[in-house]
Amino acid sequence: MDKHKVLDLFAGAGGLSLGFQQTGRYETVMAVEVNENAAKTYSKNHKIVVNTSDIRSIDFKDYTQFPNLNGVTIVIGGPPCQGFSNANRQKSELFSNNNLLVKEFVRAIKEVQPVAFVMENVKTINSIKHKFFVTTGDQEEISTIGVNIVEEDLYIGNTEYLNEQLVNLYNSSQIRCEFADSNIITKLKSLIRYVNKYKEVLGFIDKNATFFNRYIMNWESYFNTYNNKELYNLIYSFKIMVENRTSNKDLTSTLVNKAIQIIEIQNITLIFKEIIEKRIESSPAFIKVEKGIYTRGYTYTVIDYLIKTFHSLGFHLDYGVLNAANFGVPQERNRYFIIGNKNSKPRLPKIVIKQEEFFNIGNAILDIEGMQPNFSLSDEPLIKDTKKLNHPLNIYLNAGKEELFNHIVTKSTSTALERFKSLGPGQNFHDLDDSLKTTYADSSRTQNTIYKRLDYNEVCKTVVNVRKSMWIHPQKNRAVSIREAARLQSFPDDYKFFGTKDSQYQQIGNAVPPLLGRAVAESMLECFNDRPEIGLKELLKKEKEAVY
Repeated sequence: MDKHKVLDLFAGAGGLSLGFQQTGRYETVMAVEVNENAAKTYSKNHKIVVNTSDIRSIDFKDYTQFPNLNGVTIVIGGPPCQGFSNANRQKSELFSNNNLLVKEFVRAIKEVQPVAFVMENVKTINSIKHKFFVTTGDQEEISTIGVNIVEEDLYIGNTEYLNEQLVNLYNSSQIRCEFADSNIITKLKSLIRYVNKYKEVLGFIDKNATFFNRYIMNWESYFNTYNNKELYNLIYSFKIMVENRTSNKDLTSTLVNKAIQIIEIQNITLIFKEIIEKRIESSPAFIKVEKGIYTRGYTYTVIDYLIKTFHSLGFHLDYGVLNAANFGVPQERNRYFIIGNKNSKPRLPKIVIKQEEFFNIGNAILDIEGMQPNFSLSDEPLIKDTKKLNHPLNIYLNAGKEELFNHIVTKSTSTALERFKSLGPGQNFHDLDDSLKTTYADSSRTQNTIYKRLDYNEVCKTVVNVRKSMWIHPQKNRAVSIREAARLQSFPDDYKFFGTKDSQYQQIGNAVPPLLGRAVAESMLECFNDRPEIGLKELLKKEKEAVY
């Protein structure tokens, strides 16, 4: 029987595709991934050329350019989707452009017309925080398929920085010319961070004298033709204070307040620009007394849009949250899956490993504890100790290979090493003595995942970019290696990663754990009256416990 053809979108390093491939019943014929390093990792392991174009530019109906798409059985992928907050938003946009990539996944399905699909995403995608705005031209389409549209007031900004006259200006056609130079905004944000850390501003101005002198000469020419005189006046007064700086004790707070005002007005301006450019259906802006600046818009949730759209395309669906640990991954990682099939009702995979039997960190990496990692990407692969753990996960991860690739770390600073030595299994940054926290401006706000020392006997928490989080080996005073992170994500040792160190860590943190992907792939096979060459349950069957 021929294998089922797969189109992999937002493919990353290839974890989801690897899970499908491991069943022996799927063949990936095309993958799309815009990140060059992730695409290289995917290409080297899956032996296909990855399309690195922006997905928005790809015509999936063009079989002349993409002949492999003819006859695709299933489309898989995990389009990024960020949450939306309608208050206290610390950003200069209403919602992330990444949300629109969800619609690109849907467009690909409409154009390819597969029999089935698998969509993976954050576990909270069904929250009301994940939403779209109604835009000019799409209201009829989403209403036709029964998507629920909600009218709501959308927070734009703080009235402290924008008066009614300026709101009227922003509602006019002159909105397009009301922007500060992005270099200035970036520098003012740096100034605020500097003051928060050092409680003074003169040092920052002196260190950035070249920048300030260059822009002071040009600020007036940037803004003297603009209608937004308040923004111009703020920057001009900032200019005067920098030019005539003294040790005046009020200078720091005054400059910071000016900087905050300039940044806030810039953010408000960019939001109005977004409303225009994205053709968001909304009312003119208005002020709510003591609450802020708002516009009235119309929204609908991402999950409602997806479910209604897939139903309208003729798919039978199942959807919900899956925990990777239930499928042999030594990590509790919850992800939301929507699966669809046109021929029969699909079912999300049944649990393979119960909670009391979850595989732990030791099952994944204990056998390579004695192997000193490399520091350079150019170093030769290591040769493993012949001693292996008699555990099904460890046997799977070793993949029958004696060479160990990507067992690489970055050399740690003396400060980091002191922290490593001070922490025991399960502890994190907050367990350090205060004397070892001084490099953090506000140590109380540090997440519990920072400087976390792993514990062999525990199930791993969600793997992210463990280099940035400074995860520590359970027993060694060093960082967790790229290969150890990959094993915690259930990538076997014959799967190699490419790119910079940080890129490899990030690829792994972003990936769908292959064993989780494999479980979903197996469940989809049932709709095709097919079965895997070796089932996941059989692969992970425990015959003998490893003893530590």
